[in-house]
Amino acid sequence: MTYREIFDEAIGDAPVSTVDVDRVISRQRKAGRLRAWGASGVGAAAVLAVTLTMTLLPEPTPSNIVPAVSPAVVPTITTTAGTPEDAKRLEDALVAALVREVPNLTWPESASPNIPKLEEGASPQTTLENYSMWATVGVGGSTAKTSMVVWRIGEEIFARGRCEDKRPSDLLHYACAESTGPDGAQVRTIERTFIDAKAKDRKGEHQLNIELLRRNGTLVTMRVYNEPGQGELPLTAEQMTAVASDPAVALGPLPPGATVRPPLERRPDESSAPGVQKQIDKAVFAALRAQAPGVKAGGAEAALEDAWTGSGGDNSIDEYWGQAFVAVNGRSGLFSVQIWRKDSGLGGDLTCGPPSKTYSCTTGEGPNGERWRITTNRTGGSERNVQVRRKDGSAVWVSHSSGSEDAFALTAEQQKAIALDPAVALPGK
Repeated sequence: MTYREIFDEAIGDAPVSTVDVDRVISRQRKAGRLRAWGASGVGAAAVLAVTLTMTLLPEPTPSNIVPAVSPAVVPTITTTAGTPEDAKRLEDALVAALVREVPNLTWPESASPNIPKLEEGASPQTTLENYSMWATVGVGGSTAKTSMVVWRIGEEIFARGRCEDKRPSDLLHYACAESTGPDGAQVRTIERTFIDAKAKDRKGEHQLNIELLRRNGTLVTMRVYNEPGQGELPLTAEQMTAVASDPAVALGPLPPGATVRPPLERRPDESSAPGVQKQIDKAVFAALRAQAPGVKAGGAEAALEDAWTGSGGDNSIDEYWGQAFVAVNGRSGLFSVQIWRKDSGLGGDLTCGPPSKTYSCTTGEGPNGERWRITTNRTGGSERNVQVRRKDGSAVWVSHSSGSEDAFALTAEQQKAIALDPAVALPGK
């Protein structure tokens, strides 16, 4: 990922992107953000939560993100992926790794600060493809939300993310570094401070993401984030990398005869399709302005076209991504659109999990036989994902996040109308 984008499909339907997911996690907020994590999100980023003088903090370097001690023994995993037993084993492994790396860690929302309490997800926490968890953690006087996703097939998701050459327009601070971690893992460390248009110092959500791609193709993404006034982030990049690299943090083996969906195939000669991107950009801008006349690029006071980002490997003949920080009637937030020709972006059924204080979900059918789902997550901010599966097999994901609860720049109906707009689609081959 929403962005919190593509990562945020795994963490976005529970109290987290940012979408992101993703940029899923960046994307996150690209679903996604990829809120969307990354992307990225996934997201999104959370994904999909959110974009001038900037004081750069020291960027993480390979020497300071590799944990001092890496677990040496690879455990034998006997639980089967997608089962409650596998979810419980992963939960225990994550909690043990967190407590090992952060001995003074507390769980502020638990009845006892020393007893772990994980937030309930809106969908099963474990599937054949991934596992996800969310919790509130604290160290000293600092508190933050944290989320983690373990992906069975992670190469394509990791490849979709990247370090930006310049600070995105929705961010007050941005730092990104890539390095080699334990056992040859590829590690991407991203730190962001989002712009809050209502704050005097413009500081919004502060976020630290770790994306760790193991040599066996497994991807572990971890995010920690909080709002101004909640202190420094209670986890460091080194601690998060150590947790993500723990070999016990891995999905169980597949049940006999089971297979998982492979990542989206990308044609080597179509890794970049600027003509397709510009065509869809125009359709997205038209749909957005039709629903919210007068919409502006938030934070940078730039034209929407100038603030819109998404290029290179993120766009091809078979997929599209774009995002910008937008403002409508004094409210602002990150807005992103993803499209897949093949439905690898959504996966599974568009069903809802049980509602909670921080999660709501609705589903329905569009005018042309599309299936849609709208999920809203509220934890420290708000993120809404509209996911549409069209009859031709393509998928559209429109993510929107805000630094404040229930302070979206767009309504759910406006967001759904954009996702259902037939012009917001990949061109035929």
